[in-house]
Amino acid sequence: MAVYTVHEPPLRAGATSAPEPERFIFVRDGFSFWALLLGPLWMLRHRMWLVALCYLALVAVLSLVLRLHASAAVGPIVWTLLALLLGFEIGTASSILLP
Repeated sequence: MAVYTVHEPPLRAGATSAPEPERFIFVRDGFSFWALLLGPLWMLRHRMWLVALCYLALVAVLSLVLRLHASAAVGPIVWTLLALLLGFEIGTASSILLP
């Protein structure tokens, strides 16, 4: 069963009534398997340049912190959780940004 979220746009300048239903955005919630496996390449494929840049900066900082302050067993757990988060969240983000 498909699950959608409904995003209501802000009121236009000078409007006092409720926004027009035609302007509502329906976004399908889902999971992106390819974003889970190939996160940065998936972002570049979908022209999410700023997201990819922020992701690479996060990975650089996180790898430095893990190398300095964590045991070797924590690294794979953190990377797996980050990939899962990316798979769940990027499916929603791409359906908002892309037609």
